[in-house]
Amino acid sequence: MSDKTRRQLPTDAPKPVAQSPNPLLDEFVDLIASGPTPAQVLAFHPSAETVTRASQLLEKLKADEFAPHEEHELTMFHQAELMLRLVRARVRRSGQA
Repeated sequence: MSDKTRRQLPTDAPKPVAQSPNPLLDEFVDLIASGPTPAQVLAFHPSAETVTRASQLLEKLKADEFAPHEEHELTMFHQAELMLRLVRARVRRSGQA
């Protein structure tokens, strides 16, 4: 990222990092990177911390107490969940599980 681009980012914008800003996505990517068996993919569950964070965001959504970065974070959770469902569906369809 150039200095000019970095200066244009709002101060509350997420910083570029090696990890995803979404713990569910990080956990799933770690699983995939480990070369799991199809059964391990189907058995994957997010950590308790990740489930707690997702629940907190949903509660804030219901209470309309969202900060802009939290809305983005919840969107990322939805996208990661969709990806996980798609991968699981493909594993099941392949008959390898």
